[in-house]
Amino acid sequence: MCQSKDKYQEPTMDQYKAFHGMLCSPTTASSCIQSFQRNNGCIFFAPSYLITDNHKNKGNSISDKVDFSSHDFSYTLNTFYYYVLCLAVPFSLCTVLGQTEFIEGVEFSNGPMNVLKNKEEERMMMQSVVVPHEIRVTEAVLAHVQHHIRNNNNNNNTSSSSSSSCETTLLLKRKFEYNFKLCFVNVIMLHFVSFSGKEKEEKEVLHLVEIYRFRHPMVQKIAALIHLIVSFTMLLVDFFLGTKKKVKVDDKFD
Repeated sequence: MCQSKDKYQEPTMDQYKAFHGMLCSPTTASSCIQSFQRNNGCIFFAPSYLITDNHKNKGNSISDKVDFSSHDFSYTLNTFYYYVLCLAVPFSLCTVLGQTEFIEGVEFSNGPMNVLKNKEEERMMMQSVVVPHEIRVTEAVLAHVQHHIRNNNNNNNTSSSSSSSCETTLLLKRKFEYNFKLCFVNVIMLHFVSFSGKEKEEKEVLHLVEIYRFRHPMVQKIAALIHLIVSFTMLLVDFFLGTKKKVKVDDKFD
């Protein structure tokens, strides 16, 4: 059972580093997952080829051609599925064998940056240090996160003034980057912050966006197959357990 919201304590940078390095204790995994789900944040994993501007589309138009729903794990990720992902693609093995290169881990000490201002500094922070033109967060991904925020506000009957604020405020709080050498994978993990609730009762909502790139085409094909199998397995387990797509964090099992 997850901790109650009253006793919630935000994970440390070291805990997030271990979590994203795909080698951490169940307690750390549960705590990190809860940090995103406790206020219904967006959890999004996608390969770089799916979201880059190779389609020569900008803004929301790319969403018309690419279905992001199968890459959204906002309501399905829990500790059990986290370890399934660790084993399905051997990221944990890379870390155990010392073949995971930790490239960057940043928490912005001067406060999160508003990524919707579309300034050069913000764009640079949302891309890979190693392959910036191939692994990056595009406007389409930000639009997907905003869509998640709007849906959550509507479901919670959030006031229109607060909802409007959420549409114009999306802050970059942390950034991590790894090179899983044995898997031929480069990954960036970005933590975004938005706010929900009435003005005097605003809650910080933490969102996770991971963009990854496979350097070998065969590994990319195998990973795509694993993604389908894992996604289908998650749906089957949820169906047979009778779980709803959207549940409270306190009802999740670890």
